Amino acid sequence: MKIAIIASNRKPVPSSRDNVFAPGSIIKGLVDNLTKFGHEVVFFGPSDSKVNASRIISEGLRSVYSDYKDIRRDDPHTYLENEDQYEMALVSRAFEVIKNEGDFDIIHAHKYNKEVYFSNFVDTPLLISGHGMYCESINSPAAKIRFKRYGKSCYWVYVSDYHKKDVNLNFVAKIPWGVNPEAFPFNPKGGDNFLFLSRMIKRKRPHFAIEVAKLAGEKLILAGQKGVEGSHVKYWKSIEHLFKLPHVTFTDHIPFDQTYKYFGKAKALLLPLEIGEPMPVTSLEAMACGTPVIASNIPPMDEIVIDGETGFLVNKDDKNAWVSAIKNIGKINRSKCRARFEKEYTWQKMAERYALAYKKVIELDKKKKRKK
Repeated sequence: MKIAIIASNRKPVPSSRDNVFAPGSIIKGLVDNLTKFGHEVVFFGPSDSKVNASRIISEGLRSVYSDYKDIRRDDPHTYLENEDQYEMALVSRAFEVIKNEGDFDIIHAHKYNKEVYFSNFVDTPLLISGHGMYCESINSPAAKIRFKRYGKSCYWVYVSDYHKKDVNLNFVAKIPWGVNPEAFPFNPKGGDNFLFLSRMIKRKRPHFAIEVAKLAGEKLILAGQKGVEGSHVKYWKSIEHLFKLPHVTFTDHIPFDQTYKYFGKAKALLLPLEIGEPMPVTSLEAMACGTPVIASNIPPMDEIVIDGETGFLVNKDDKNAWVSAIKNIGKINRSKCRARFEKEYTWQKMAERYALAYKKVIELDKKKKRKK
């Protein structure tokens, strides 16, 4: 197949070492493996990306983050204005190439706020993978019009059942995200500490992880970026004192290529989420290293963690239940965590599922056109 992959000009694919951008790793894994399968993959994204594609078309632009990261916090208006222009330059160029060449089998976009508006100008079907909650993208009148006009004419993928809640789109496949198995090697032994690896923001609940680890008498390493914008700053200031407790070790942002060391040496990853997310990638990365996951028993964690086998699912506010799970983590076989990862969440498995989805969309689109 000849496949157009449209990324984002926001950040390079994969992300730079100084910043977390989960979609970057996912897109890289998809592009590299589709190319390995023998497909012709044309990647539309920033020039500072490093992917193994047949062609990389960037419109001569690096990522917005690379060009303007110094003003991101001090002048967010200018940053977002440039982000919008970079994105439009990339998307318009992508659809221009697709239309002019005329022989692409499918377009796969990893965002949709601009891409869908170009879909009627080409004959190639458009498949969309949203990396955030779809239901959070329909709050404005314009967004409602967008989904009304293109929710059925385009084709959509979801990563978990929770990901597609409260929206009525033309979903064609459930494809969980994938992780590079070579970047997260199996560690059969683990270590002495529990781990919380995420941004230090309220809905991730680092304060809760600190509290239950203390109640269980365990050491906890917290690693991730502090909240630096809006309400996240206020939250960080309210919990900053907790990071000085004797059972806590705090490490700020860890370069992506170093995170495996923290996952592999952990007894378990603590994920006390307040609300659901499409699919927390850290849970997949932890299991890749053989590290069990103790998580809030809310969607989509009930789709990822097999309770009692690859970790524990716990009532998110029941501190006694969390302490019990922490104390019983030795009952989890780390090799089963790795086995589940290899079965469901590798880059290759994700790419195989997408290849099948592409074929399905191509056939559905042919049938649709025959009916016209």
